[in-house]
Order: sequence, then C-alpha cells, then structure tokens
Amino acid sequence: MGLDKEFIETINEPSQIQQLIHNLLKSATYEILILFSTVNSFHRAKNENILELLRESVERGVNVRLLSPTEDDVIKEISEKKLKQRRKQIYIQYIRKPLQTNIITLIIDQAISLSIEINDDTKETFEESTGLATYSNSESNVSSCASIFESLWIQSELDKQNKIKQVYFKVFKGFGLKDETYKRRWRDMDSESQNI
Repeated sequence: MGLDKEFIETINEPSQIQQLIHNLLKSATYEILILFSTVNSFHRAKNENILELLRESVERGVNVRLLSPTEDDVIKEISEKKLKQRRKQIYIQYIRKPLQTNIITLIIDQAISLSIEINDDTKETFEESTGLATYSNSESNVSSCASIFESLWIQSELDKQNKIKQVYFKVFKGFGLKDETYKRRWRDMDSESQNI
C-alpha cells in the first residue's frame, strides 16, 4: 500500500471546479469543513445544491461544519431555519467581521483542500463569479487551510458567547446585577483541608 503523491493543481474552468466540489463532497468519509468568505457565496452554494450534497454527506455519517459571514441577524435566522429543515449534523458558525479575501475553502477529511477565488461577488451563478481554484493534498497546504478554519471557528464561538453575555446583562440589568469576576482563595481551602 503506497502513499498518494502530493500535488497542488490550479484549475481555471468553473465547470471543472463545480464538478470537483460535487465529487469531493460525495467522497468525504468523516469530515467536511467549508469556509464561505461572503454571504453571496453561501447563497450561491445553496442555489447550486451544495447544501443538498452536504445533507447527503451527513446521512452517510460525515461531520459537516460551515463558516459564513452574516450581515444581518434576520438573514442569519432565515438561513439557519432553512438549514435546520435540511440538516441533522451540519454545524454552522457565523463570522462577524468580513474576511479580507473573497474565497471559498473546502477541506475534506483533513486530507484535501480546495480554495476557490471569487472574482465577482455580485454575480448570481457560481460559474459567473468564480476565478481560479487551488486543489491540493499537500500536507502543509491542507493543514494551513484547516488551521485558518479552526481559528475562525473558535473566534466565531467566542463572539457568540460574548454576544450572549451582553444580552444576558441587558436583560438582568434591572435587577442590579453586575458583571463581576469571582475569585476563589485557594490558600484558605488548603488550610481547611489540612485541618480535616
């Protein structure tokens, strides 16, 4: 049993890129990570039946995580409701700050990455909006993409927790609650445990 030779390929034909996305999503065995850098790229994916392929992947037992920016809480709620109707284990996090690059990144089974440039985010179809794509199984390339994805995932989770905390304190502000940090005095606890 030999190891696959590492490769990095550049693809400039949108129809080939689209077919590759479909093939990769169908071939995933345990994990799919997708980063949409723009709201429009997320909506184009929905229109191109990418979300349906993700649902099929979940039914095969594949863990799917999506990262997408959102400009409006109403859009976010509508997107989540539509995804919940179709998903079982598709996890989605929202990025509050826009990314500096317009790309879509897919990471399949921590072994393959596909990064797709978005040339014109105002276009409605995938083929019209897509530029070059980089397809690779290079360990350094895939792990770099995965690290970026995980960092953004953690940041979005922290942002969500911070927002919940702010809402919580707004709701309970009338009760005179304060945002306090409680510290435990471990020395007192140590001396008590020695006396027992």
